[in-house]
Amino acid sequence: ACSARLRVLAWASAGHPPPLLATGGGAAYLEIAAADLLLGVDDGLVPELRYAEVPPATLIVLYTDGVTEHDRNPLSGADQLHAAALLAYGAGARPSASVVEECMFLSHLNRDDAAILTLWTAHEG
Repeated sequence: ACSARLRVLAWASAGHPPPLLATGGGAAYLEIAAADLLLGVDDGLVPELRYAEVPPATLIVLYTDGVTEHDRNPLSGADQLHAAALLAYGAGARPSASVVEECMFLSHLNRDDAAILTLWTAHEG
């Protein structure tokens, strides 16, 4: 039996929502106890660095709150992003951020800023 090697993701939220991880087994948000203040609010503030173990072949979705709040309903936006991340994971060959953008209907004019960054951890072997 072989064991899956884990990678460690280090990130600072700087006031942004938590990352979303998608794997073959589903998708989940990385929960954080408390969000940091936005960058620039306090010159002396250093955002807390957080760590999470991430399995191989994981899609990591980083985004601004404008992605999940584009229709002014953050709860349904979080569910939509969850579904979009799973679709992007399944479409692995396509640019992941573009798949998420299309699924979230962010191609038209938005009332809020919407930025998406996707990363993949390396596959095993």
